[in-house]
Amino acid sequence: MTRELFDDFARHNRPGLARLLRACHLDVVYAGAEGDHLIGADGTRVLDLVGGFGAALFGHNHPALVRVATARLNQQHPFVSQGSIRAGAARLARRLSDLVGSTTGRDYVVTLGSTGADAVEAARVIDEIEARGPVYVSLANAFHGKSAGAFALTEQADTPARGSTGSRAGGRVSSRACVDAACSRGSKSCRRERNRPAPVCWRSARTSPCCAIAISC
Repeated sequence: MTRELFDDFARHNRPGLARLLRACHLDVVYAGAEGDHLIGADGTRVLDLVGGFGAALFGHNHPALVRVATARLNQQHPFVSQGSIRAGAARLARRLSDLVGSTTGRDYVVTLGSTGADAVEAARVIDEIEARGPVYVSLANAFHGKSAGAFALTEQADTPARGSTGSRAGGRVSSRACVDAACSRGSKSCRRERNRPAPVCWRSARTSPCCAIAISC
């Protein structure tokens, strides 16, 4: 990596991260990636055990995903069209609703997002609409996203106690979560059927059990 590129990254993009990467001798630019490996400009292959914190569960440039993406680009489908029915989103939402509904016997409206912070913000908006009261349950020592709203619900040593929202969300309760396929009030089991999203039941001494659908893709 050239000195100029590092300086641009450190000065105009991520100053703190740039210093950390340099201190760890990770201030490199990879020229390619395949499967579980990152490839340097000189062809050196580096085993990637991070995987984008879960974003690259199928590995880098998985052949099947590359074929689908290439086919869509070649077909010149619109990639942004707010004033229309999104066929792919409709099919995905139906599939996710069916997967969860097969366990709970219910139908669901699915809100899609690209990050965990999106999911937290969507949940907060739904809570405001439903006006159920300012009680939020978060997992102790968990990370919930970098947006102002998600930060307000995060309990970590490096999380500012006050952000752009002015203060932490009112009524926040830290607890542990139990994934219970039946979401039963008295169940203590933490189980999840393979390849099946399940309701997540939060329990706290200060609140009664409240259930929400946690869908990850």
